[in-house]
Amino acid sequence: VGLMLLVVIFLAYFLPGYLAGGLAAIIALFAFIEASIRGRLDQLITSVTFALTLIAALVLLYQFYWEIIVLVVLAAGVYILFDNLRELIR
Repeated sequence: VGLMLLVVIFLAYFLPGYLAGGLAAIIALFAFIEASIRGRLDQLITSVTFALTLIAALVLLYQFYWEIIVLVVLAAGVYILFDNLRELIR
């Protein structure tokens, strides 16, 4: 933890433009070392994979929001159409 604080101070003082990326790298390295020592590396990798999957899904939802809305409305229309046809056949 002490070394991590020294690296944060070094980043803030000498490389302030890289502070956000440096902090992310330091935290990731600290979590990796901690999980390795405690023998929970597989759990860490699973958690990171799940978090990245969720972030990727949110990015896709943001990028294709209107296309998804159109598909949902189209699917609802097709469902209503088939329901009406089934009712008409009876």
